[in-house]
Amino acid sequence: MIQQLYSNLKKALLISLLFCGGNAFSQNPAYQITSTAGGFVAPQMTQAQRTAITATSLKGTLVYQTDLVAGYYYYDGAAWKLVNDATGLTGIIPVPNGGTGISNIPANNLMYGTGTTPVSLLAPSATTGTLLMNTAAGAPTWKTLNTLLATSGILPIANGGTNISTIGAAGTIIYSNGTQHASTAVGTAGQFLTSNGAAAPSFGLLGQSSVTSYGTGGFTLSSSSTSFFFAPGLSYNLTVPANSVVNVASDGGVLAALTGGAAFIDVALYADGAFPPNGGYQRLSCPANSFAFWSFSESLSLSAGSHTISIVAAWSSGNSATVNGNGSSVLQGELTVTNIKQ
Repeated sequence: MIQQLYSNLKKALLISLLFCGGNAFSQNPAYQITSTAGGFVAPQMTQAQRTAITATSLKGTLVYQTDLVAGYYYYDGAAWKLVNDATGLTGIIPVPNGGTGISNIPANNLMYGTGTTPVSLLAPSATTGTLLMNTAAGAPTWKTLNTLLATSGILPIANGGTNISTIGAAGTIIYSNGTQHASTAVGTAGQFLTSNGAAAPSFGLLGQSSVTSYGTGGFTLSSSSTSFFFAPGLSYNLTVPANSVVNVASDGGVLAALTGGAAFIDVALYADGAFPPNGGYQRLSCPANSFAFWSFSESLSLSAGSHTISIVAAWSSGNSATVNGNGSSVLQGELTVTNIKQ
C-alpha cells in the first residue's frame, strides 16, 4: 500500500513539473507554461560564463547574457548567436552585425570595403563624365578617360586609338602604315587619290588628259635663219604622273615665197629643249608660191614631273617661206598633247 501511494505521488509531482499554471492542459507539448501574471526567465550569466559552457551545450541551448552586449543567446551547435530584433536599435550598427559602422552617408557617396570596419566612402567627382577606376588592392578613385592608365598618353590601335599624337592638316587622308595611322600630304584641286600598293597613298593627276594648242601667228624663215625657232602658240607645259605615256601630234602649213624657187623647211618636235631620240622631225619641200604641210605624231616616255612640249622650225635651203599662222590662216598649226596613265 505504501509503495502504491509513493508511486502515485511521483506521478503527481511529474505532472506538476511538466504543466505549470493555467486551467487547460495541452496534449501536444512536452513542456508547457501558461501564465498571465509572470514570464519565463532563462538562465542568466555573463559573457565569460556563457563562453565557459560552450563545450557542454546542446543545440538550442538558450541563456540570457547580462553584461557587454546583453540579450538572449542561443547555441547553434557551432557558435553562440544573439537573438536580435533590429526594431528600435539605437547607435551605430557595426559591420559584423550587418551595419556599416558609420553614422552618416552623404548624398551620392559610394561605399566600399577596406577589409576593416567601418566601411569607407568615396565622394562624387567634381568633373562630369569621370569613370570609376579600381587600383588593384587600393581604394577606388575617379579618373577621366584621358588619364586612365589604359588610355593615357597616345591611345594604341589595339585600344581603338590611332597610335599618333597629332592630326593631319585639313584635306589629308588618314591611312594605316601597318604600325599606326598616318596622314597623306595635302593634295591640290583636281587631283585624285592613288593607291601605291603597300606604300602610302598619294594625291596626283589621274593621268588621262588631252590638250590642243593652236598657232597664234606666222614667222618667216630664210637663209639668214638657220637656227630653230619656236612656232608661236605651239607650246604646252604639262605635269606628267608616274608611269605615264605622253602622245604628241602636230600639223601645220608652210607657204614658200612668190618667186625664187622651192623652199626647204625643217619642222620638229621639241621636248624640254631637245629633240626626241627618234621621229618627230620632217623636212618640207615647198615650190615657190605653194603650200606644204607637216603632220606627225610621237609617243614619249617622260619622267614624272613638269615638262614642256613645243614645235620648232628652221630654214634648210632654197627659197624663204612663212611657217604657221593664226586662226585666220590655213597655215595655222596645231599641237595636241595627250597624257595616258598606264
